Amino acid sequence: MNQNIISQILSDRSQRLFKDLLKALGLVLDLALGNKQQHSLRVSITSVQTGALLGLAGEELRDLFYAGLLHDLGEICLQEEEREMMASDVDPVPDSLRRHPGVGAQICAWIPSLEGTAQLIRQHKERWDGSGYPEGLRGNQISIASQILALVNELDDFVFLTSPRLDQDPRSRLHDIAWRWRGRKVSEEVADAYLEVQQQGAWSTTAFAETHWRSLKLDIVDLAQLIELKEEQFVESILRVLASVIDAKHAYTHGHSWRVAGYGRLIARHAGATESNQLKVYHAGLLHDAGKVAVPQAILDKPGALSGEEWALIREHPRKTHLIVQTIKGMEEVAEIAGSHHERMDGKGYYMGLLADAIPWGARVLAVADTYDAMCSDRAYRKALPHEVAAEELDRFSGKMYDPEIVQVFQKIPKTELEEIRYSELEDIQRF
Repeated sequence: MNQNIISQILSDRSQRLFKDLLKALGLVLDLALGNKQQHSLRVSITSVQTGALLGLAGEELRDLFYAGLLHDLGEICLQEEEREMMASDVDPVPDSLRRHPGVGAQICAWIPSLEGTAQLIRQHKERWDGSGYPEGLRGNQISIASQILALVNELDDFVFLTSPRLDQDPRSRLHDIAWRWRGRKVSEEVADAYLEVQQQGAWSTTAFAETHWRSLKLDIVDLAQLIELKEEQFVESILRVLASVIDAKHAYTHGHSWRVAGYGRLIARHAGATESNQLKVYHAGLLHDAGKVAVPQAILDKPGALSGEEWALIREHPRKTHLIVQTIKGMEEVAEIAGSHHERMDGKGYYMGLLADAIPWGARVLAVADTYDAMCSDRAYRKALPHEVAAEELDRFSGKMYDPEIVQVFQKIPKTELEEIRYSELEDIQRF
């Protein structure tokens, strides 16, 4: 096959993977923050459509697309009551709220090629009249792209998420709200462009993906940004951000997904797995609790016994993990591993009730890694258990819950190697 054709295929695959990973991150953010489904994708597409109408360059439109997907990153560090305060336009704005756009920008900057996107996220709470934050910028100090993101995001939040009546078309309210923002919170030209987009009709997700992405030459711009990057660079960066968003939902799981991924890869290596299979286990470990972000925080943090209804919600999370991860083209096998990590050897696990060898090998590895980290970490209902006690528990349920061969491999791993995973991940998490 011609070398140019091979390069093009690889480039197209990397581009698709990069976009799919960030769309999955946007979806997880929506679920974690209780947003209406596809909020982040709607904001992305409408922002790009508005920016294109204003004649923004391709690089700015690319930054705007990814900023739409990731603009809520900083909110993962806020408590629920703080997010409610932000929705109610509280004045004065507490320091924690003022900081969150900067926090989101810092997290975004972890991902290669998104420096411009990070800057848009930093400014998306600034306002034309100087009433915004974190820096109180005003007028032309705020980029046009940031103003677009601010307007589209706020209107989607306000109209689609708080519309008081189900029988009322929320779009009928967009015009009045945009006019109230015009010349006050955003420039007149940004508000006018947004209103024209609404009059023309916002692009659908399908039309954007199949037509507008290429017609705006965003495929070329995106490729130019990614061409110097190795695929593993951006994959690991995005997955680690995803894992941190997932773990931020629950007070007792900070760093859990990073550690499970590390333990899983270590066990797979000691079991003699190929590097490719070790990597699949590692990626699945980072994503294994993605579906848990849809579980209410009150249930995750509950110190007492769960009710039948609450337990049913918990048992659903691997299925949702599977659904989220399989949206990433090329990670179908990772999705199966991540979605099967609560299956048991005796068939009494969830969500599919798979038996023994029907459970993907990587999922059997993750089951041991996940349980070990859970036992060795503080929980709402108990303190962390010592390594020796956790190892005994794994032995006790070997053959019933866990693959005995994998438990045997785990027991032979020196404790120092497990501790190295825990402490090296801790340093990375603290940096994050």
